[in-house]
This record gives sequence, C-alpha cells and structure tokens, in this order.
Amino acid sequence: MKSQKTLLSLALMAAMSLNIGQLRVDAQQSISSDKAKLAMSYQIGHPITNGNLSVFLIHGADKVKNKEYLTLPEGIAKKLVVVKETGDVNTLKIDNLSNAVVFIQSGEIVKGGRQDRALQKDMLIQPQAKGVSLPCFCVEQGRWSGRAGEKSHQFESAANFVVGNDMNLAVKQERDQSKVWSQVQ
Repeated sequence: MKSQKTLLSLALMAAMSLNIGQLRVDAQQSISSDKAKLAMSYQIGHPITNGNLSVFLIHGADKVKNKEYLTLPEGIAKKLVVVKETGDVNTLKIDNLSNAVVFIQSGEIVKGGRQDRALQKDMLIQPQAKGVSLPCFCVEQGRWSGRAGEKSHQFESAANFVVGNDMNLAVKQERDQSKVWSQVQ
C-alpha cells in the first residue's frame, strides 16, 4: 500500500511538472482524456535505492529539445551570469547574459557583495534576462561592506550551499532572517 501511494504521489508530481495542471483524486472530478493520455505516456521506472533514499526515473518524450541549461556556479564562473547587490539585504538582482536557461537552487550561497547570501528558492532565469530579483538571506551577520579584494557591488562565486537540516528549513520553509542567523551562529 505504501509503495502504491509513493508511485501515485510521484506520478502526480510528474504530471504537475508537465503543466498538466493540478490533479485531484476526487470522485466528483475527472481528468480530460487528452490530459489523461499525456499523463499515461510517462512511465515511472523501478526505484534505484541507496540506504534510505529511493529515486524513481520518469521516462517519456523529451519536451525541452534544443534548450541549454547552466547552473548558477557555472554561469558565474564563465562570466555569463552577473549577480548584483541591490542595497536590500533580502534581494539581489541577476542578469543572464547567456543563451541558456540558468538554474538556481534554493540554499545556494553567493559569495561577495556587501554580505554573502543564501538564495531562498529554486528559480529558472531565462536567456538574456536582465534585472531579475533574487530573494535571499544574509549568512554573515554584522558585515555590510566588501571584503578586501572583492567587489562590493557584485558576487564572484556560488560554490557552497547552506548546511544542515535546521538551516535548510530556516531558508527554504520558514523564510525567516533571524532563524537563518541563529543557525549561522
């Protein structure tokens, strides 16, 4: 029963990520035949398990052909992405100078500016997008100026992530600066 619930949950998440819309398991609602056919065209593979983690691969037609993706660390390192200071501790701006979609993962730490920051949420930044707001949290209480040898208006790397379950919860779920600082300490 538990594995059936897990498979149903994964199928529903896959369907939602494919822009099928929110699926509700409700006796009074039915899914249109087109949406049902699309959902049925995807198959969930057997679990790949290591310890207490299981990953289910979802197999189906490629819907994002000819799109390139960059991670934030790759984009910054290649100087295709610029993350800028705004003067607001909880907001940065990003320019994507590339022809690729940039993936930002919540909990990534950008280093530089007036303070190192942890990014609040997962985002996709479209190619050539300029001035997109990045919600963030300060992970350095007390500093509000550039470090020696770093630009105070820009961020130079994104090689680290927040660490620990409590810190992850403070950044990603609770979204509370004071809780982030208490975890930094």
